[in-house]
Amino acid sequence: MRIQDKDFTPQLKMKIEDIEQKLKEQAERLQKEHRTAFSKKGLNLESAFDQ
Repeated sequence: MRIQDKDFTPQLKMKIEDIEQKLKEQAERLQKEHRTAFSKKGLNLESAFDQ
């Protein structure tokens, strides 16, 4: 069974978009906080969110 866009209520869509935005903000905050620690070990911390 595949879920399609029409299966979501407007309220559910708004809730999903809100959670996605909060997750994106959290990931960006974590990247800023820990970028130095990763670069000291020669690692690159990245995250991506596709729409």
